[in-house]
Amino acid sequence: MSSQRFLVATRIPGKSTVIADKLSRAILIPHEWSLKQEVAELIFRKWGQPCCDLSDTPFNNKCSSYFALVPPLGQSPRDALIHNWPPGLLYAFPPFTLIPKVLQKAQSLSGKLILIAPYWPCQI
Repeated sequence: MSSQRFLVATRIPGKSTVIADKLSRAILIPHEWSLKQEVAELIFRKWGQPCCDLSDTPFNNKCSSYFALVPPLGQSPRDALIHNWPPGLLYAFPPFTLIPKVLQKAQSLSGKLILIAPYWPCQI
């Protein structure tokens, strides 16, 4: 007894696939996340507007100047953990696994850093 399976391609109208179409055109990065813009603005109103975003991509940066491992087309990657940080107030919302490295580098900083990180007292 043999089993036959068929795959049939069917056209689905674009208006029915808006979300899937948008996702298929986006560049998805596994560690990509961001604070909502409204939340970032509240933080910046309280502590000041940072001059540089240390841990972002061109898809969700919160400052006009930023480091990016995945840079805009035609630009070179800039790893904030390797390059010198600019003077002034800085902002970072790094992947959780990089928080210790960011803290280590921040200790040599003469400026200030707004660091978005979970409060985990048992990890200190």
